[in-house]
Amino acid sequence: MSNYDQLTLYRISPNTKNAVYTTEYWTNFLKNGKKVVFLNTNYWCNGSFEIELTPETKEELECKQNIILNNYGCSLEELNDMCSRYEEIEDHISFTQEEIKEIYNLLFNDNDDFSKEYNLEDEYTEDEILENNGWSMDYTIYGFNCGCLLEKLELA
Repeated sequence: MSNYDQLTLYRISPNTKNAVYTTEYWTNFLKNGKKVVFLNTNYWCNGSFEIELTPETKEELECKQNIILNNYGCSLEELNDMCSRYEEIEDHISFTQEEIKEIYNLLFNDNDDFSKEYNLEDEYTEDEILENNGWSMDYTIYGFNCGCLLEKLELA
């Protein structure tokens, strides 16, 4: 029997509240060509994902207290109620004060064309501001900083 034949579909969720996180990796380049990575981490009150597991991988996951879901090829079902947020520049100590000022402007200053496009009373997302300031989101890490609960799902 192949490993594929042993796969079982589960719903995976954290075993405590406020333990689901998403970390977005945004990149941009400074005028001098130096790459900058901005990490935007959000913690969620709860969330769930679908995941296919072999018996061995299921046993491995049940013992973990920190799970990076991307490593297991899962798909997002839902995220509920963001409860906290953290932002940081990857390897921030490698940047000079002048570079930090440029990064700050790329993160927080609205591009003039973008500001004209939106009325100040309109709501727009941080993602829109970042994209209009030259940032691109490369990928998102999904994880739990706790153990997990697994619920077997039936295939339709």
